[in-house]
Amino acid sequence: MSKKNILMIACAIFIMTMSTILFLVGEEDLKVENDEIKTSVLNTTDSQKILSEEEYRKLLNNYEDEFIIVNTDRTFRFLSPNLLKIHGYSPEEITKLNVLTFIHPKDLPSFSNMLMEFHKELKVMNNLGPIRVKTRTGEFINYLITLIPFADKEGERTGTGVILKNIDKPLGDTEEKA
Repeated sequence: MSKKNILMIACAIFIMTMSTILFLVGEEDLKVENDEIKTSVLNTTDSQKILSEEEYRKLLNNYEDEFIIVNTDRTFRFLSPNLLKIHGYSPEEITKLNVLTFIHPKDLPSFSNMLMEFHKELKVMNNLGPIRVKTRTGEFINYLITLIPFADKEGERTGTGVILKNIDKPLGDTEEKA
């Protein structure tokens, strides 16, 4: 047999194999899900209304860490209740404040650079920091943050999901040492 015939047979076998896999498995099972992209899209109606903590957690694909939802003008749309408690603020007073007022002054330059990079395109940025975030008492808590863009169907940014992982607490031994 000639090389041309062998190539044709190999291509035919490949096409038959792929179509058989597609038929047996189904097109839905072959899709590769990208949770980062999936979480960044909000319906137009959802982009303007305040959702429940459970709805936001589902969008962020995060059920463990504390999080905030920030509007495009850098005001708070939502804070997880536990985060409000940790930082000592009420939901009413926090929604009137700008996010940048909570960042430690020495972290502002690098945080601003991260935000500029984040706003260049709609993509998730994971484990940035550490960033020190101020509590009501004036103390700071160290967090690693993940920024998740929210956009409408037209691709316009409507807000940002921010997942905060507290790194002040040790991961291993949780017992108090004397």
